Amino acid sequence: MENKTGKILCIGNLCVDIKAYCPAEDDTEAYREGTIEIVPGGVARGMALNLKLLGMDSAILSYVGNDIFGDYLRRTLETKQIDTTLLHQSKEHKTALFSVMKNGTRDASCIYNTNIIKEITFDNEVINYIESNKEIKEYVLLNKIEEFNLKDL
Repeated sequence: MENKTGKILCIGNLCVDIKAYCPAEDDTEAYREGTIEIVPGGVARGMALNLKLLGMDSAILSYVGNDIFGDYLRRTLETKQIDTTLLHQSKEHKTALFSVMKNGTRDASCIYNTNIIKEITFDNEVINYIESNKEIKEYVLLNKIEEFNLKDL
């Protein structure tokens, strides 16, 4: 499929999803048999990947931590040929994690920390990237980005 739209810049969250499941109803035991799955997640990552799967070039503007999870997310995006030029490494925060735990018939519980998305800004580096990369035609934006971070957009 030929890309006729140009490149789309996806701005928002990247995270690692940690999914844990235990079929046992009894949660009083410290150690229980179950499964744990670790997968790339985040709305911006999902948008960039789905656009790429539809035949459109995509780039991502986000932050990851200087940790194994950030390296994992960067590698998965680069493997899919998503432009990671604006995927920055935070000096303050760890990579965002989203953890879901489900056991037996109980409702799933979620724990997450996405403070790192507060670092996303529309600064001179982003402006220079867009100006020098004339194929960027569209932007998609996660709705949880703080307005003050993108005031110049």
